[in-house]
Amino acid sequence: MRSIYLLLSALLLTSCMPQAPTSSTAQKTTPAVYTLNNNGDKIRWQTPRLQAGNKVFNVSTGEYGTVVGDIVVTSQALPADMLRARYKINSLSGNNYRLTPINKIDLAAEMMQLQQNEAIDVVELLVDYSKPSQAAIK
Repeated sequence: MRSIYLLLSALLLTSCMPQAPTSSTAQKTTPAVYTLNNNGDKIRWQTPRLQAGNKVFNVSTGEYGTVVGDIVVTSQALPADMLRARYKINSLSGNNYRLTPINKIDLAAEMMQLQQNEAIDVVELLVDYSKPSQAAIK
């Protein structure tokens, strides 16, 4: 009887002892990736706010670029009065306009807002693809 009691006590003690992990308990985290339709091209970046100077990856062309910070729009009847509070407006050729934000803004949010405006036909964020970047946004 005493041997059974010792055996049960030993089994109970071993079951209460902490076990060595069988695999790593650290979890691999992946940085968030944000996407935006930029006049037909899909671009990706890794910061919550898209701002001038951010590195982006153009999924459509496979190129890396740097956000300039300006937005080009095409409109037959540009709602300039509404836009002047947030942008400096430069007329380009024809019905094309360059919008330069007056304050630091989230360009992705602005792009989506401009795309929903019925008076604006085309919205495109200016991205400089001239310098190759080593950004890891795929």
